[in-house]
Amino acid sequence: NDVYLTSVYKLSEELLDSIINNSNVMVSLVDIKSMDDCTYSHSINVALLSLVIGLGIQLPLRDLKDLCVGALIHDIGKVLIHRDIITKEGSLTSDEYTYVKKHTTKGFDYLRNVPSISTSIRLIALQHHERVDGLGYPGGLKGDEIHLLAKIVAIADVYDALTSHRPYRRALLPNEAMEYIMAHSGTIFDHNIVTVFSRVVVPYPSGTIVRLSNGDVGIVLDTPFYYPLRPDVRIIESKEKKKVGKLISLLKELSIVISDIIYAI
Repeated sequence: NDVYLTSVYKLSEELLDSIINNSNVMVSLVDIKSMDDCTYSHSINVALLSLVIGLGIQLPLRDLKDLCVGALIHDIGKVLIHRDIITKEGSLTSDEYTYVKKHTTKGFDYLRNVPSISTSIRLIALQHHERVDGLGYPGGLKGDEIHLLAKIVAIADVYDALTSHRPYRRALLPNEAMEYIMAHSGTIFDHNIVTVFSRVVVPYPSGTIVRLSNGDVGIVLDTPFYYPLRPDVRIIESKEKKKVGKLISLLKELSIVISDIIYAI
């Protein structure tokens, strides 16, 4: 309804303002997801992620606003899908999955009747499950046949879904989700957008406590721009006592990687 859409526009402006006013234009992606309202939480996360990517590829302001609104309501069609299937704990049957996939066309049709919604926003709802190799749905579109904003939301959507807990699978670590997206660059996801995504997203915000592949435990202090998986870490626990308190740069120590998150901000 109009009240809902007005509130979406207001929220998108606030999100946009808060991100544009952040000098780093980076977002911390490790957060505690609300299991009792996960679709709303997911939509907010996808909007924030999409905006960070959009700013990274220097979209004009009008496109950024459409991107934010489109990301916030990309799953609007799910309100027209039976709730029992949307909230089902466990894997969907083949028939259920086919039914759920209709949320893209249902969302597009719903938004087509709302005059204040732009074509770009409607296409985000319709195309955010398309793949650049043509194996997505609902249209099997390829490459540039898919709207640019929908390709951005597709990446944000999958990243947030992979790093969120679900009853039927554990959440992936941020680096695992990022590596999944990078591995499917050019097949599922647009290569150029993945390149920007991998540079501007911060999976380990300052204050995150991590376990390193050499067994040491450290606290993330800073993340070099363009190298989100290689932060600066201060060692707080180690079998070698002389290493405690030492600051290491994973950008320089290439043989060491983050293997686990002990505490997320």
